[in-house]
Amino acid sequence: MRQENWLEKICPIIQERIETYSRSEIRFNLLGLIKNRVDLLQSELTEAKKRKMQLEETEDGQAGSGLARDGNGEGSNDGGSRASKIAKIEGEISNINDKIAVEEEKRKAWKDENIRRKHNYIPFLFNFLKILAEKNKLKPLIEKAQELQTA
Repeated sequence: MRQENWLEKICPIIQERIETYSRSEIRFNLLGLIKNRVDLLQSELTEAKKRKMQLEETEDGQAGSGLARDGNGEGSNDGGSRASKIAKIEGEISNINDKIAVEEEKRKAWKDENIRRKHNYIPFLFNFLKILAEKNKLKPLIEKAQELQTA
């Protein structure tokens, strides 16, 4: 089944379900599944490194003659353009590495957020309030909060 056919078949079904739930339910989510961004960036990085290696190998193989072969097999002296292509690819590689680092930071933040969301803070808060009460510091804090709230 081609992707266009799949999309043509699924769109009306999804729209029908959205309309069905939109009448009675305000919490409707439609999530899309996408490929892992880190994996996509890793494959882009691999491709960029391969292109750079190919240019460098071409440069090394033709360094002795001083001539580079163009697409027609004719010799040309384009060392400057090859160097600029390599520099451009290196910039691309650096950009991809930066994007990978950003994605990894996002994932680390998501992991920390999930840990905080799942943790049960009630025992900690109960004990904290109990200790404040034992040290006679809870009542003044409550009074101060009430004053701030009325002000």
